[in-house]
Amino acid sequence: MIEIIQKYQNSIAGLIAIAGWIVTYQLNVLKDRKNKQRDLITAHLLDAYRKLESASSRGKLTENQIANVESAIADIQIFGSKELITAIEKFMVDFMLNKNIDLSGILGLLREDVRSALHLPRTNSAVRHFRL
Repeated sequence: MIEIIQKYQNSIAGLIAIAGWIVTYQLNVLKDRKNKQRDLITAHLLDAYRKLESASSRGKLTENQIANVESAIADIQIFGSKELITAIEKFMVDFMLNKNIDLSGILGLLREDVRSALHLPRTNSAVRHFRL
């Protein structure tokens, strides 16, 4: 047995090196895929936050702002967390029944999801809007 190991020592070392390379490559592919997925989701949620925040706490919305809100809601339904999707569904029902356009809860959830994806600390403060 020892003779066989000694005879094929270089081949065994080569096979171990190749196996290590394959495992490392696959792990890097998975890591890259996960990073790209996180970047894509974060970009869409950040864009949705900006669109909703822009339309929030305003009197009459322009056609562009209305289109932005609709687009943000669609993005959240695709990329949002379960909690965020539930909040969007509740918002849509409230809007259809009462024409209530309170986006503060959704904006807070969006802010926390984006901050979490970017590894920023959580905030406990309310979302505030600055309007001129």
